[in-house]
Amino acid sequence: MGAFFRMQLKIYFRLWSSYITPLAIGIFYIILIGLIKLALSANEVDKLVNSNNYVEAIGNFCMIASFIICTFVTQTFFYRYRREGIEYILYSKPIRRFEIYLSNVFASIIGLLLSMFLMGFTFFISKLIVPIEAKQALISSLSLTWAGLLCGLLGLGIASLVQNFVEMKVFQIIVGIIPIFGVLVMNFVKFAQGINVVKVGFRVASNPALLIPNKDVKDANDAVDNLNKRIASLDDLLIVNEGIGNKFENDNELIFNPLEKEFQTNKIDTTLDIINNSRNSLYSSIFFLNFKEYYFPLVTLHNRSLQNASVYVDYNHKLNGKENKYYRVLDGNGKLNESTLKKLKEKYSLDLKKQILFKTNNGDVFALSYNVDNFRSIFEITNQSFDPQFESFLNYATEDIQNNNFDKFKDFNNKVINFILNEEYTKKIKGLLLNGISLTQQSGLGLSEFLIPKDKNKNPSVIGVHQIIDILSRLTKYVILDDENKFNEEKTKLQNEFQNEKNEELKKINAKFSLPLSLLSLKAIKERSNLKNISGFVDEYIKANFDTKKLTNIQKTRLEHTLASIKEKAAEELSKLLWTINVFKIIGIQEDGSFATKLSTDGLLDYLAASKANYNKYVNYRWGIIKAIKLNNNLIEFQRKPYLEPHTAILITSLFSLFLIVIGYLKFQRKNFK
Repeated sequence: MGAFFRMQLKIYFRLWSSYITPLAIGIFYIILIGLIKLALSANEVDKLVNSNNYVEAIGNFCMIASFIICTFVTQTFFYRYRREGIEYILYSKPIRRFEIYLSNVFASIIGLLLSMFLMGFTFFISKLIVPIEAKQALISSLSLTWAGLLCGLLGLGIASLVQNFVEMKVFQIIVGIIPIFGVLVMNFVKFAQGINVVKVGFRVASNPALLIPNKDVKDANDAVDNLNKRIASLDDLLIVNEGIGNKFENDNELIFNPLEKEFQTNKIDTTLDIINNSRNSLYSSIFFLNFKEYYFPLVTLHNRSLQNASVYVDYNHKLNGKENKYYRVLDGNGKLNESTLKKLKEKYSLDLKKQILFKTNNGDVFALSYNVDNFRSIFEITNQSFDPQFESFLNYATEDIQNNNFDKFKDFNNKVINFILNEEYTKKIKGLLLNGISLTQQSGLGLSEFLIPKDKNKNPSVIGVHQIIDILSRLTKYVILDDENKFNEEKTKLQNEFQNEKNEELKKINAKFSLPLSLLSLKAIKERSNLKNISGFVDEYIKANFDTKKLTNIQKTRLEHTLASIKEKAAEELSKLLWTINVFKIIGIQEDGSFATKLSTDGLLDYLAASKANYNKYVNYRWGIIKAIKLNNNLIEFQRKPYLEPHTAILITSLFSLFLIVIGYLKFQRKNFK
């Protein structure tokens, strides 16, 4: 056996193709990286080679290359000695078939080790070209090498069996092409089922629960830091299942409502709908037939955050120590559940009592949160429209979950929310809202009966609260923009709307504004509400994102028109933010943990259905940078998990390969000599 084994290795190592094949594949990859580096800057290359799309593409390339190499190696050991007539000599010598078979298997393993490490070496060289730190380049190259060896292990098992039945050309097809074809078929099933977990994960993880604090931004920023760490890994994320939009548009009450046809409301999938569509698919039952699910965990062994292309999405089914898909935010008495609050604080650095919470008359608890997509469309706009096409493609190709950073919200908290939450400032705004009209400087709008009624059996209406915020926001928007003409136009519009209002409650609220509105001037609001700081924020957040040095005059003109529109929208949203925070601080959770009052949602759907103008208020809310999110029976833990962990993938592949090798030996032992 030893002599035959050494002879097989000697034949293999003397063949130039034993070295050329893996090196040629690796050199092709080096050339590819070189071309990418010539086309992109160093930062863009680094961003691309660490993206999900790129890692998946190079993983597929490595897998195909590994099966090709495996085909060459195994055919050398299983067929070459036959073609050269050595098989005739062997059967005339005192050597058992078991020894021949075992020699071929062990020699193939050594050949695969050499080939995969040669290919891994070229991957290492390519990483240095990027350039990537040597240690990181070595680790990522070893990941690809181990993944290649896993392919080789599977290929060896297949080769050990099929070499008993077919000639070399058919052998090449079965070992080198059939496994790849099988992966393609399974990926097609996965695609046909709509299980693009990268898109699903990105959609869900892009809209986490980012709550707005009620006093200090430090805790809110700690929660953002915690979120950033979780986004960059495969850790659990705190996610809202169903938004207000889902409640309105999915509610059975709207099925026979004119909104269904006139305003074209559509069903909005909840987070659980999205997750369950993936979990309950056919592919989720047969994923174990896709070798890629075994292979990819090893490709990303050096960085688990890159596994997003080969994970399944789920949610924690056992919250609070038992079968429960939602966090129990409220206890049996309708109060905040201290046990849940503690868990959220420890795991997500989120102290719910320090956020802006409010309670409704049906016992639900809501929080004010950022609408991430809308916020980014306004305050994170860039000059991407002026980028070359390949840069826009790069942005699309590298739009990964793990790169989804929320530091912009920390910056916004520090500069905007911190200003709004200033104790002296909020006290001043509270007086403006609640104090009655008088001749002193402390006069206000006298809205206490609509925000915190003295009658404890009476609750403020969500319709009325929205009206108060809407009126104040529309006025202060133009104060922020310092546009007196549009401010006066808005005053006139409001006065006309007051006269045409049909809703009795809103008539009373409008009456509170009628006299002050006629006396108000842009200068007076500036002095009372101190909006100078917020005006500065608009310019800072919009213009700072643009470098106009390289733009032509036409592009600059287009940009100015675009920025004017964006600036107006930003001023509108900051104005809404100012009044929404202050109003809900009054009616929501207080420092002692109690709620000042409850917000009545009675008649809201009827109000929205009454006219298109009313419904448009809801539409405008959906496009805002803040949203109300329900906390009780709505907070879930979103999970991304690999279908198989690396050690499980190695174990199953090894056992399956060993099984094929054993079956191959049993057939080889009984095979007729040719």
